[in-house]
Amino acid sequence: MADLEKLKAFNEENKTNIDLNTNNILLSKLAITENSLKNLFSINFPNLQSISLNNLSLINLQFLSDIQYPQLKSLSLDDNKLISLDGLSKLNSKNLEELSIQRNNIESIDELTKVDFPKLKKIELTRNNIKSIDSLQKMNFPNLEKIYLEFNKISSIEGLCLASFQKLKHFNLTGNSIQNIDLLEKANFPDLEGIYLVENKIENIDVLSKVKFDKLKYLSLNGNKIKNTDVFINVKFINLQRLDLEVNQIDNIDSLVKVPFNNLKHLGLRDNKLDEHDENVKKVVEELNKKYPKIDMVLSQPEHGPLL
Repeated sequence: MADLEKLKAFNEENKTNIDLNTNNILLSKLAITENSLKNLFSINFPNLQSISLNNLSLINLQFLSDIQYPQLKSLSLDDNKLISLDGLSKLNSKNLEELSIQRNNIESIDELTKVDFPKLKKIELTRNNIKSIDSLQKMNFPNLEKIYLEFNKISSIEGLCLASFQKLKHFNLTGNSIQNIDLLEKANFPDLEGIYLVENKIENIDVLSKVKFDKLKYLSLNGNKIKNTDVFINVKFINLQRLDLEVNQIDNIDSLVKVPFNNLKHLGLRDNKLDEHDENVKKVVEELNKKYPKIDMVLSQPEHGPLL
């Protein structure tokens, strides 16, 4: 009865309609005080699995210490005004699988080394002000499959490459300031399927001939400073399905004829220094089309394929 009264008061105060037996609390664009949130999360919701507190102008996470929902699987704190993850370690939820804190002003992810989320599968920290991911190597997420860190201020991938994420399938570092990816040689991600390093400052990709990502399907390197494709002759990505090399500085693709693209479905080469009317380029494209007729090759037309 006490929980019902508390919930009724919260609903009346905030013009919401949350049910005590709900499995999802979704709050967005409301003027909710921290004290009001504490009152809400002192209520026992027996079936609660998902909490979305998006666009509420939250400035800290101290209220998380009041959340005691052992079945909680998803927590979203997107579009707030958070500058720190301090307080996240107070969240008591060993079944959490998805954590999204996108479009805030987070500067450090060190707090994630203190959390206890053994079942976490996905972290989304896109569009924050994160400069370093060194602390990733100290994190204990044995079931992590996806990590999204697009559009931050990251310049080094060392922390990621030294992390113990044995089940990692996708990492996305699009829109950062990464120049060197040599440390990928140290990465131990046996289940990795997708690498997304679009819009960085990468010139040298020779390390790709040294890495062992046997399950890799998607490699997106659009918008960098790559000049040639010779490295792919020695790359052993036998399951690669999509290779994006658009908006780089590639002026010769002769070596691609020697690459065993047995499973490739898409090859993006748009907006490089290639002249599609050049006889040599035409010859290479013709050979590739003949050798691998199922490949969707993009030289000049914009493509709209999805990035995972």
